[in-house]
Amino acid sequence: MICCMKTSSPSRPLIVLSLEGLARAALSCYGCSWNRTPAIDSIAGGGVVWDRVTAESDDPSEVLQAWLNSDWAEPWQQVGSVELVTDTAEPASSCFDHVTRVPSAAPPEHPAEDIVETQLGRVIAAAIDRDQNFDDWSVLWIHSDALTRCWDAPRHLFPDEQLDDDDDLEPPEEGESFDADTPQDPLPPPLQRIFDCTSPPQYQRREDDHPDWISSWMRTYACQIRLVDLLIEVLLESLQVQDPWFVLAGTSGYRLGQAGWIGSRGGTLRSADIHLPLILSDLGPLRIPRLTASGVVTDLLSMLSQERPQILPVQLETELDSKTQVETSSKHVLRAITTPQWYYVQELDQRESLFLKPDDVEDCNDVARVRKEVVNDFRRSD
Repeated sequence: MICCMKTSSPSRPLIVLSLEGLARAALSCYGCSWNRTPAIDSIAGGGVVWDRVTAESDDPSEVLQAWLNSDWAEPWQQVGSVELVTDTAEPASSCFDHVTRVPSAAPPEHPAEDIVETQLGRVIAAAIDRDQNFDDWSVLWIHSDALTRCWDAPRHLFPDEQLDDDDDLEPPEEGESFDADTPQDPLPPPLQRIFDCTSPPQYQRREDDHPDWISSWMRTYACQIRLVDLLIEVLLESLQVQDPWFVLAGTSGYRLGQAGWIGSRGGTLRSADIHLPLILSDLGPLRIPRLTASGVVTDLLSMLSQERPQILPVQLETELDSKTQVETSSKHVLRAITTPQWYYVQELDQRESLFLKPDDVEDCNDVARVRKEVVNDFRRSD
């Protein structure tokens, strides 16, 4: 829940960056140890981070439209234009006074050499250009689906020295030895540590895949996230407005090996698909551990329109309400329900899965068979 003080019109401009396919697992402020996102970390370090935002639809277009089809824009329009810069073809909400559309090209044959050549780079450049040529705006909303469509980030964004660090092995523990006479399975040939392909994968891992297969894809995706991080820094340094609010939000997650998949919405619906990052600059440092529906974004935008917005401490209590739940609409499963304690999925063929939350972050341990009473409670709630 978010509370705000009813005061006058917005006193600071607002920037919203929403991205389809934004994986929390690749962001340092959400605990990632294999990727670095210093600009996002800086915003999160002094701001508010929501730990358990859950999408109310597994379709990112529906999540975005739910954010746009509300009355949050009215107070902002009293002080300036509400702008949208996007590379998607989806119809824009009437809440925007002006829409800038950036052409969306097919993935290039090779990764870009410079960030300005990337799809995301062109979107951010269009936002900067709009600011410099029309500075009378109150909200600048930037939206892109490039993370699910075009992996053209320069591969040098993931530096060689970190690749070397990834390969460092800890020395054997004392007393551990290897018998030279013991037959060993032959090692597979080395795999590319970062892939050069620019079309995002949609692939389920097989038993005969290379053992480093997922790691290589994770590093490749990390290049895209580092591109996002760098472009956020460029954007905030280039804008003419002073001291804007900044909101970073995902309209969907992205699988990075969870349940054996690499890709966007692959296989049966899992938490990685619908567990969304949400970060707000300033008003912190705070972390909100409570289960939160994705509709909180519209409440947040309304709150920021107040002159002195507040997220009250009473709303940050860690005691969870057992009645709170988020049901995610989907064409791919019959039901998907997240509560403070559980994530329950009923598939189209009636099979059911149950995962303990928040401990089982990646849905690794299906406990439906041993917690039948919980499954029955979800059935009765239908």
